[in-house]
Amino acid sequence: AGGTMHNSTSAPVLTITALVYGLGTSSSPSYDIPEWLFSYLTEFISYTMVTVTFFGLIGNTIIIITLVKIGFVTPINISFFALCISDCLCIVSIAWSAICNIPALAESDLPFKTKEVAKPTGGTKSNIFWKTAWITAFISLERCICVVFPLKIKKIVSPGKTLFSVCIYISLTCLYIHTILQFK
Repeated sequence: AGGTMHNSTSAPVLTITALVYGLGTSSSPSYDIPEWLFSYLTEFISYTMVTVTFFGLIGNTIIIITLVKIGFVTPINISFFALCISDCLCIVSIAWSAICNIPALAESDLPFKTKEVAKPTGGTKSNIFWKTAWITAFISLERCICVVFPLKIKKIVSPGKTLFSVCIYISLTCLYIHTILQFK
């Protein structure tokens, strides 16, 4: 009566929200997540990331096999191949980082701490594989040149020039990795 309805599902939701955000514990809200919830979320996200990266590796492998069968006579095939290789390396790095953050593995009797290993080996993925963005930009530039200069594209962009550009990207990545490893 009185125009109010009691929703039985809202009480658990409000309780979890209060636990996650620390509502009602003090005048200023605390955003400390309880350890059990943090552990559960970390494990769920890690397993999800490993699953998604598995499918990403399968997809990239299929594309790589297809590009090898087609051949590398056109510049775009070379660019796509380099993009797939870079993406595979990034995916492996993400998967390794996710595996190292699984709580059951972190709490096991390994001779090393998985989270400390994950940072230098899998945690630098965003810094190392920014070359993927450059390869994507190169592909976009090549497609724009195709539209603007459709009759001159074969002279402007050739498989040799594309391979040279990809080799520069790979060299810069290797130099960056070498620099990172020297300062660790």
